[in-house]
Amino acid sequence: MEYYLYHKDRAEGLFGRDYLQTSKNRQMSYWSKQLLIRKAHRKGLSNCAYKFTREGKPFFIYHPESHFSISHNQDWIGIAFSNHSVGIDIEKIRVYKPMLVKRFFHPKEYEFLQSFNFQDEKNEAFTRLWTLKEAYVKCTGTGIANNFDKFAISFKLIKENKPVISICENSTRVSLASFYQEGVFISIAEEY
Repeated sequence: MEYYLYHKDRAEGLFGRDYLQTSKNRQMSYWSKQLLIRKAHRKGLSNCAYKFTREGKPFFIYHPESHFSISHNQDWIGIAFSNHSVGIDIEKIRVYKPMLVKRFFHPKEYEFLQSFNFQDEKNEAFTRLWTLKEAYVKCTGTGIANNFDKFAISFKLIKENKPVISICENSTRVSLASFYQEGVFISIAEEY
């Protein structure tokens, strides 16, 4: 598995600004696609056309053995490549909102986040948890809608608080990684 992180300024330097894009989000999506194609060509993939499954998981039409995932926020673009199904998510720190977590996350995760005493700790843990969950559903192709409460991510005290999926209805075996780089939380899920 490989992942790449690009700042929007680098993307704009490589591809210029597309003034037909009417929002910052669309501009980031445009640059994300350009970076994906550029990186895929450098990896030796020729025709990089891709489609989406019904659940929204992208795949290369002519290279089913090569898997990828894309994520972007307002400043950064993350791309992951693997020989197995993969999901990546990147986020700047988000404010922990207990009612959001209580409604959409697994009850064990709500309990976990409530265990922190300070708001900044809750914000960091929430953001890390959010990116892990989103990377997981991207990897498995299940999508976010109605799925975040179906599984729980816990942090076992094994090798630096490595995150693990503790409760899950899906039998897909996935490894998780989460770290902080360049002011964003990056989480990657990869099937094994």
